Amino acid sequence: SDLENVTFQHNPKPGSPPLITAQRITIQGSFLGLFAKRVKSVRVEGLHILVPPRGTGEQFQVPSRSAILIEDLIADGLILEIACSIPGAKPLRFTFHEFTLGNVGSSGPASFKAKFSNPEPPGEIITDGNFGPWNERDVGGTPVSGQYLFAQADLGVFPGIAGTLSSSGRFAGTLEHVS
Repeated sequence: SDLENVTFQHNPKPGSPPLITAQRITIQGSFLGLFAKRVKSVRVEGLHILVPPRGTGEQFQVPSRSAILIEDLIADGLILEIACSIPGAKPLRFTFHEFTLGNVGSSGPASFKAKFSNPEPPGEIITDGNFGPWNERDVGGTPVSGQYLFAQADLGVFPGIAGTLSSSGRFAGTLEHVS
């Protein structure tokens, strides 16, 4: 089944931009899977997430954990924008060429795999790891861990620096400390 032009609004204040928009959501599963509360895959096309700037005091209503397990949530082409608190400044924009979450809605952590463009310095990041379980009372306290490869970052965007940077490593912590 398909859903089209889906919007998730987190702030009821009139005129506030939506947190999430999606052009199309396609759900694949079996009839028996629904009885087992299990969905094979959810593919999201044209997914756009706009995160408000820190310090605005905007509150997010976090839904309770779903009883339905999604084996794979695929959102290739995802655009993530993080708004800046400086008036008139452009949001920080990340374009995800590939993005997959596995085991979404389970009682344990979800897995993730992503390949995306870093805005500054420009370069490509490949990462995978685990996310969660989701902390409903403190979203920032949700655990996240994994590994990354940051390739061919162009340092020429910074005054007085030239060359490229490549980096790899591991990370672990909570959402508010890793981001």
